[in-house]
Amino acid sequence: MLTAVLALSLACAYYLFERRRSRTFLAAGVMFLLYLMDNTVVLCTEIIPSFSASYDTMFISIPSFKTVYFAGLLACVLYIYLSVMKPRERLGAYAAFVFYVTALICIPMVPESRWMVWLYYLPTQLFLAGIGLSGLLRLRREAERYKGPFFKLFRKLLVFLFVMALAILAEDTLVISRFDIYSARSLKINNRSWTENMLFLGLAGFFIKYTIAELERTELRFRAEPRRSVAAHTDPYSAFGETCGLTERECEILMRLLEGESQQEISDALTIAPGTVKTHIHNIYQKMDVAKRSQLMVKYQRFTETVRPEQDAP
Repeated sequence: MLTAVLALSLACAYYLFERRRSRTFLAAGVMFLLYLMDNTVVLCTEIIPSFSASYDTMFISIPSFKTVYFAGLLACVLYIYLSVMKPRERLGAYAAFVFYVTALICIPMVPESRWMVWLYYLPTQLFLAGIGLSGLLRLRREAERYKGPFFKLFRKLLVFLFVMALAILAEDTLVISRFDIYSARSLKINNRSWTENMLFLGLAGFFIKYTIAELERTELRFRAEPRRSVAAHTDPYSAFGETCGLTERECEILMRLLEGESQQEISDALTIAPGTVKTHIHNIYQKMDVAKRSQLMVKYQRFTETVRPEQDAP
């Protein structure tokens, strides 16, 4: 079941990346692919005793595979978080990631095996919990900036990430201290983490739900609503904005964005603060599901091509 859900999530990520060319979807796809690969390795340790013994021995000495896996996984999670939240200051997040990777490299030098394994897993769960907690605090602190159904869903995702990171830490502590064997005569490590599987099933569920919602919102509206909108508007910019539920002010700013005006030019023309313009642009990008102006232009071009046949009809 886990493999099937991960494969479906990977397919959704690939489809959305190909359609929208957003690197956020690419990062999500790489994240699911990495976990799928790690889950395959864990499955091999459960069904092939010789592979399990060699893998556990290698993990105790030089956990290179896990280090690359964890670093890649957390890089994807951090990229998705920064892409969605768009914080004004990112240096702290980058510094935390560098510290995290350094810890993964240095911790295997701990001489006592049981402590080494526990400490090795600890930074990953703390980093995940930190991302969840940081995002929740930011959503609460800047509530006016993060409004709409998407951020309601994303808030639930952050809560889930925070809780599951702590649950994984609790499971790791219990298994490593009670069930794993690290004696001179025998080495037996339980590589399967049930709470980690639950985490990724939940992440996959959130992603699939978001993908379905986005496909319904974009496909149905761009096939059905544009013609009704164009019939009611002679201005294609307003018709385009209406398909994604933009406000009147957002439609004004959308028009100027599509005409190539800068944020400062929009601020001067509409006599509003540059910060307010930036907030409106952020909301427009969220509603249009784009990350930059060039993607917005492509979507507008597709919209005009969709409605042109009806405009040309007698």
